Amino acid sequence: MNSLEQEVLARNFVKIGSGYYWTPYIIMIAAVICIPVFLIVTVVSYCKREA
Repeated sequence: MNSLEQEVLARNFVKIGSGYYWTPYIIMIAAVICIPVFLIVTVVSYCKREA
């Protein structure tokens, strides 16, 4: 089982501020943020090495 599958089956919630959020939603939001950031950092790093 991967971590997302474990979280879906465990039904864990995280309190952020005044609300409770289901952890699979937090994992998906983090992935949506991290993937473009890593792509941008990779491109910038590659361009610096080529220059």
